[in-house]
Parts: sequence; structure tokens; C-alpha cells
Amino acid sequence: MKQARLIILVALAGALLFSLAHAQDDAFGEDAFGEVQEEETELSVTSNYHYIDVDGDKGKFREHFWTDDGSIGGVERFFLKSSPREDTSFTAEGHAQFGNNDYGLELRLDKEETGYLRGGFSEYRKYFDDSGGFFEPFPDSSFDLNRDLELDIGKFYLEAGLTRPDWPKIRLTYEHHFKDGEKSLTRWGGVTQSGETRNIFPAYKDVDQTRDTFIAEIDHTVQSVRLRDRFLYESFDSKTTRFEQSSDLDAGTSESVTVDQDEESDRFFNTFYSEMNISKTVYASLGYLYSNYEGDADFDMVTVPFNNPFDKNWSASQIDLDQNSHLLNLNLRAGPYSDVSLSGGIQGEWGETEGDTDAVLTEIGFGGGLAEPVADIFSDKDSQGFEENLSIRYTGLPRTTLYGEGRWSQYDIDLLEREFEDGNLGFERDTDTDRDKARYKTGFSTSPIRYVTLSAHYKREKTENDYDHLTDTLPDGYSAFILSQDITTDEVGARISLQPRSWVRTSFAYRLQDTETDSVFDNDPSEVMTGNYDAHVYTLDITLTPVANLFLSLAPSYWDIRGKAHDNGVDSVIPYEGDVFSTVASANYALDAKTRLWLDYTYSRTKNFTDNSESGLPLLLDDRLQRVRTGLSRKLSDNLEAELVYNFFDYDGNHNNGLNDYDAHLMGLKVSLNF
Repeated sequence: MKQARLIILVALAGALLFSLAHAQDDAFGEDAFGEVQEEETELSVTSNYHYIDVDGDKGKFREHFWTDDGSIGGVERFFLKSSPREDTSFTAEGHAQFGNNDYGLELRLDKEETGYLRGGFSEYRKYFDDSGGFFEPFPDSSFDLNRDLELDIGKFYLEAGLTRPDWPKIRLTYEHHFKDGEKSLTRWGGVTQSGETRNIFPAYKDVDQTRDTFIAEIDHTVQSVRLRDRFLYESFDSKTTRFEQSSDLDAGTSESVTVDQDEESDRFFNTFYSEMNISKTVYASLGYLYSNYEGDADFDMVTVPFNNPFDKNWSASQIDLDQNSHLLNLNLRAGPYSDVSLSGGIQGEWGETEGDTDAVLTEIGFGGGLAEPVADIFSDKDSQGFEENLSIRYTGLPRTTLYGEGRWSQYDIDLLEREFEDGNLGFERDTDTDRDKARYKTGFSTSPIRYVTLSAHYKREKTENDYDHLTDTLPDGYSAFILSQDITTDEVGARISLQPRSWVRTSFAYRLQDTETDSVFDNDPSEVMTGNYDAHVYTLDITLTPVANLFLSLAPSYWDIRGKAHDNGVDSVIPYEGDVFSTVASANYALDAKTRLWLDYTYSRTKNFTDNSESGLPLLLDDRLQRVRTGLSRKLSDNLEAELVYNFFDYDGNHNNGLNDYDAHLMGLKVSLNF
């Protein structure tokens, strides 16, 4: 895979060199009248080099900023635009950061009133920390994998477009996306010490994924009617291996679980869209979407050693999933009539999903013998739904807009699940779900005086789920004991913006969101508030330009969050309380016409840590992250500019005794050349 990427990159670079050579040969060409026409060329190159020194947890630094430490440099940005003919232009843009695996190149050829060709390649690296959880009471309170977890993400694409006047506009696109590497997981393995067990041992997953997409789009307007059709085919291939380990440090034993999963799927989408202005005040649109999904997968779980009474291995050689759906919508907008505008729409959706697999479970029974029951699992889901929306807007008051809107949906979902074990029915559930959802929003925006703008809104959203379990062989199993569930969200927001002087602009916003989940169970207790979440969000934005060569900005925000869930008597589930404060401040000062000094500061503080070591894990965060960036740039000539940069990074975590703390310094030089 990596060799194929290199070949693609070399091929694109070769195409770029060929285009440059061709542009040089055609530096002087003849126009339609046989006269010499000089080529117009624009070229800019920005190269950079920086060195990052990290003191502390290098893995956490890489995860936070998606960059490696040490020496990194290359071409930060390359741009070329050439016009060998009056109606033709060629552009090339890219970057290559060596030491950080960050590359990109795009080539584009445009011919006016004819069409264009475009192609490119990009790749970047995402980093993950290899440490797991933290449990201070243990003698060994944390563990590392001692692996560099990195995931390379990128794509290659080609696109051609036809843009002739009065012709249908046609676009053909091919894209190849990929992910390759290793990433950390938030599901950790168990560690037993001093007779207690906590899941704190880190786990990771090996990923090799590709996705190929073909898109064909046609767009044409006939008189006042626009017609558009978009076809998309996607082929997805994924191979992942998950590695988990559990250790009993008291007994000196360990157990590893490896899960291999292969997936292949084909997706087909076709979207038809039409819109037209029936009159000066009436607009209508119509859309239809058909989608089809066919996928299969293999699953294999291996436990080593395989010698305990409860050990088991799962394998499924063929997991099939087929899905079809149709969606049709109609929208209408009318107005304004006497400062009133109305809009509304209706949408219908129908879908069917079928899945089945034959799974083999190898396990050691209580008697010590091996058993390999075969499970035949089948599921079928049918869904039908309708959505309606209506909105009204009034602009009759001076410098004021009032609005209100509503959205409703009704869905009926039938789910049938069956499992046979060695030919005998082991499980069956047939559930009919009715889901009703309503969303209302009203608000206003006004500017009573020139430098003041006020806006506010109120929104309520409620979802009602009713479950009718027609057949259920395990009535006490999840989620059959849930008979209904209602989710209600209320939100209030307001913003005030002020600009009393031309050099100062500020705004303050507040938002309150409250979500409550109520459930009815087929056991005791029967009616439960299963969840409650509320958040108060405050944001401030200040921009100052007190003098012509000085620009200042400040943007702090504060989140006050509370969350509570029904714990069902489990002590490890505790209420969530979190405070998150962040701010971004920047200053930009022009010392003279050629010299500029800039400084920005980013700060975030999260405090939602609760020590629940007695019953569970001390999860969540009590940490601080800050970053200072500064630079001095100087224009050395009309075509040459240089910039010195320095960054300071600081991270402190009190929730794990500083396990992931680090300080880092970046020193760099950037040189830009423009022609």
C-alpha cells in the first residue's frame, strides 16, 4: 500500500514537471490572429523547517497536536498558475512536510466555456497515545504499550467537468481513500492486583481500510426549471485486528484476546433533484433518493491461553447485510406577502434491512470437554416514516425579524430477530416501534440602534418511543424490558453584539440546554428518569483595532455541564459534573511596512474529574492545556519574505498524577518566494 502511494506521488510529480516543461515550450504562443501572446505565470514557494523538543509524555503531545517531535521541514506551500492561452489556465498547488508524513499535490487544467481536469493526492498522519487507564491504589497504577501508534490517512482523486454554455454541466469523479496503521482503543483490558480488578491495560487496533468512490453528476436548467441527478457508487474494504490483554499480577498470568474482522461492502446512491420558481413569490423543489447497500464480513476471536472454564472463541465466516431505502420530499416557499414569508415541506421514507450469519462458538464446558455449537442468526427490519416542516418569517417591524418553525416526524419500525443453536430456536424477538418526534423553534433578531444587534431563540424538541414486544423469548434481557422512552430537550439562547466605535466590536452569547430522558420498564421500578443533562454555555468575542497597525482579539468560552443517569444500584455509575473553560487571544502588530510581529495564546481548562476508586475508576479529566505562538516576519524584497517562529506547549493533568504531562518548544524558520 505504501509503495503504491509513493508511485502515485511520483506520477503526479512527473505530471507537474511535464506541465512545467510544456509551459516553458509554450511561453510564447500565437493567438487566433497569428500574433505572439506572452504567457502569464504566477509562482510562489514557501519552505519551512522547525524543530520540536518535548520533555515528558511524547505520545500525548503527538496525539494532541497531530505532529511528531524532532526535525520537520520541507515545502509548506507550493503554488503555480500559468496561462499559456487566453482561455486556458493551469494551476498546481501542494505541500510536502518530511519527518511528519504530510504530503499533498493538486493539478488543475481549466478551459473557459469548455471544462476542466483536476487530480491530486494527499496524505497525513494521526497520532495516538499508547497509555491506558490510571488507578492510583494499585502498586502499578498505569501501563504503556511501548508502541508508536500512528494512522496514515489520505486520498487520491481524479475529476473531469464539462462547463459549456447552454449545455448540461457534467462532472465525473473518482476518489480512492485509505487508512493504514495502528490506533489506540478506549476499551481497556483488566488488571488484577492485590485481589482487585480494574480495566486499565491499554488496547490497540491495526487498521487497513480502503474506499473507492465513483461519482457522475449532471446539472441542467431548462427555462426556469433546474434538473440535477447525482449517481454515486462506493466500494469499501476493511481489515482490522484488535488486540486486548488482561493480566493477573497476583498470579503472574495473562490472557490476550485477538479479534480479526474483515468487511466488504458496495453502496449505490442515486439522487434526483429539481427546483423552479413558479412565480416571483413562489418557489418549489422536489427530491428523490434511492440507496442500496450490500455488505459481508468475517469475524474471528481467539483467546490465548484457551484453558479456563469460561474461555471461548467466536468465529463467523459469512455475515451478510442487505439494505434498500427510498426517500421522497417536496418543498414549497411563498412570499413575502405583506412582509410575511411561508415555507413548508413533506418527506416520506421507506427502508428494509436484512442480515444473517452462521457463527461457531468454541468453548470449554464445566466438565472440561470442548463444545462447538453453531448459531444461525437472522434479523429483518422494515421502517416507514414521514416528516413535515413549516416555518413563518415576519419582517414588517423596523430592523427586526421574527420567525417560528416546526418540524414533525412519525416512524414505524418493525424488527424481527432470531437465533438458532444447532437447529433449535434459542432466541426470538419481534418488536414494533412507534417513534414520534416534534421540534419547535421561535426567535427574533433586531437592531434597535445602529451599533447594537440583539437576537434570542427558544427551542423544544421531544422524541417519544413506544415499544410493543409482540414476541420475546428473553423478556428480562436488554432492551426488551423497556416499554417506552421519552427524550425532551429545551434550549434557550441569546446574543448581543455591540460596535460603539469603528475600531471595537464585541459580542456576548449565552445558551442553556436541558435534556431529560424518562423511561417505562416492564419491571421494578416501572417509571424512571433514566437521564438528565444540562449545560450553560457562555461565549465572549472582542475585536480591537485601536491603531491602524495593531489588531487584537479575545474569544473566551465557559461550559458548565451536569449529567445524571439511572444507576440501577451500581456504585460505579456516578453523576457527571464538568467545567470547561477555553480562550483564544491574538495580537498582530505591524512595526513598519515590511515587518510584522504576531502573538497568539490558546488556553483550555477541563475539570470534570471525580475520584471513584472505591467502586470503579477515576475517569474524566482535571487538566490544563496551553499554547503560545509568536513570530516575526520581514519582507526582504518584493519577492522574498522570511519569518522566525517560536511555540511553547504545556500540558498538566492532575487526574493521573501527571502521567501524561509534557512541555514542548518549537523553533522554526519559514521562507516565502513569490513571482
